[in-house]
Amino acid sequence: MQLGIGSYTYGWNVSYKNGSFPHAMDEHGLLEKTKQFGIKVLQMGDNLPMHEWDEGRLNVFKKKLKQNKIELEIGAKGFTEERLRGYLKLCRMFDTRLLRFIIDDKNYQPSLDEINNIIERNIKLLKRNNVVLALENHDRFPATDYAYMIKQSGSNIVGICLDTANSIAAGEGIASIIDILSPYAVNLHLKDFGISRLPHKQGFIVDGRIAG
Repeated sequence: MQLGIGSYTYGWNVSYKNGSFPHAMDEHGLLEKTKQFGIKVLQMGDNLPMHEWDEGRLNVFKKKLKQNKIELEIGAKGFTEERLRGYLKLCRMFDTRLLRFIIDDKNYQPSLDEINNIIERNIKLLKRNNVVLALENHDRFPATDYAYMIKQSGSNIVGICLDTANSIAAGEGIASIIDILSPYAVNLHLKDFGISRLPHKQGFIVDGRIAG
């Protein structure tokens, strides 16, 4: 793995739609931050969904990445077969080797069998495009289910985008998910967070913190 930043590094300052709030950061702002840090990897997430960009916007971004020798990793949300294949086309366009996917979307929560079937039908396409599919542990599924998905694929072209905080929503802490998922990790989302008990002692607040 190489060190990089992503569009969720600046989650509160990235514009889902151009002009959605003043001074929002777009892909070019993220590219400038990548350059400033002296790193060579930028991961574009679903908060700047690339499948909604027009051809002109895609081509301009591709040119700037190439000029600055920045490697792009692409992220998406809603693991349908149609969306997977659409994002593989974007991977070809940008010569991207890692495609990170959050499985669920607002109105889409597939079963384990549905997910495994989509992966099975597209393993050959992933291999032909030399793209690693990184499924991000995110909210609904426990770590054991993600491990099952990877094992069922039977291929090292499918792995885990290991997020150090997301599995709290599934009732799992970092120690347990590391033990289960680290053997399959192809991408790592590092973040810091705090857990504090509410003053009335009936519950907790989990909040993101500045890294370090």
